[in-house]
Amino acid sequence: MTLKNQAFFATGAVSHDLRAGIEFIRRDRLEAESAPGGTDDRFAIFAVDDMQLGGWTFTPAVRYETQKLDGTGTFLPQDYNNDALMGGASLRYEFASGFAVFGSLAYTESLPILDDLGTPVFMTQPEKATTWEGGASFARSALFTEGDAVRAKVNIYQTQIWDVTSYSAVGQIEMEGIEMEASYAHDNSLYVDFNANLVDGTETSVTGVDSRWRNAPADSAEITLGKRFGQAWDVSWELAASEGVTTSTGDRTPGFGVNALRTTYRPQAGGIWEDTEIRLSVENIFDKEFTPYLSTRPSPGRNFKVSLAKTF
Repeated sequence: MTLKNQAFFATGAVSHDLRAGIEFIRRDRLEAESAPGGTDDRFAIFAVDDMQLGGWTFTPAVRYETQKLDGTGTFLPQDYNNDALMGGASLRYEFASGFAVFGSLAYTESLPILDDLGTPVFMTQPEKATTWEGGASFARSALFTEGDAVRAKVNIYQTQIWDVTSYSAVGQIEMEGIEMEASYAHDNSLYVDFNANLVDGTETSVTGVDSRWRNAPADSAEITLGKRFGQAWDVSWELAASEGVTTSTGDRTPGFGVNALRTTYRPQAGGIWEDTEIRLSVENIFDKEFTPYLSTRPSPGRNFKVSLAKTF
């Protein structure tokens, strides 16, 4: 159960958008052959404040969480108490030209879970992580023609996790990468969207041996080309591509590129058709056989979809 409040106010020239609240969590699970049983009771208090002054936006955030774990059955009376103080802050500045720069730093803790009741050393060892991000964005209308719009953003990030308990024999995990997204819409209703994620991950075993992080995703990118015909029709083509991956054990997952076509119709007649959307799509047009990295099953072949949505 979460109780949350949002408040808008000003302190001098600084405007605030403050979200704050408290949270109660209770997990109650019976003991089974595959997992221990017990209760996990938690209480948390948190606050996030968007502070704006001119082109500056500063956002501090804080969360305090306390926990009581009680084992049952075989694990009775093993009781543990933990708490964590975590938080972060981000800073952004937007120039009058539409160009902006931003950065953030966060520290988080993941408190022990019921699954680890059988490993006492894990019950007082929260997983800990730090993440920093930095980048730039650009948003501008009427850049090349009177009615066009340009949006672009690049974000670089790095996450380090230590005191790892989620995976056996892993002491530390490090992930870093770059995210890119861009879009352009012309005043003749043509548009293009692009996004990509390039990521690298390393896991360090408890004995100090480095290898590729087993859950690091493959590098991927998507591009969409489309055109809108008035307010009613939107036709687009999409290409989604993923790079092949060779794991530290030598297993190979090939890369792939998959095409899709979509047509969206929004009736303009009003009445029962108001705020209604009909979408027709063909996914994996060329019926390509592939298995995405980290997936245990091949993806579907050529797929025809019809969807109907209405907003009330």
